[in-house]
Amino acid sequence: MATAAPKPRRIPDYYAFCDVALRHTAHWSLTYEHGAPAPYAARHKANADIVLAASRVDVLEQALIDFAPPARVRPYLPEEQQERACEQRLLAAVLREAA
Repeated sequence: MATAAPKPRRIPDYYAFCDVALRHTAHWSLTYEHGAPAPYAARHKANADIVLAASRVDVLEQALIDFAPPARVRPYLPEEQQERACEQRLLAAVLREAA
């Protein structure tokens, strides 16, 4: 006698989950993991090390609204020493004018 395959589980508050996912899709990827203590999770798209999780979808959304990931600093250094020196002179001149 063959056993029946288990029915697929549904995400509680599925429509609310979809609404939250759509509102935050620019910066976050949302998932749901059945059986986890905090099944609603969001992973930041620019920094995959940042993950927020919650037991309820409304709590996750509030966390997404309140949480501001750290700014991503892009290093900028001219390649040549001469270019660096020129840029430093320009920046010093701007600071002198501002003071």
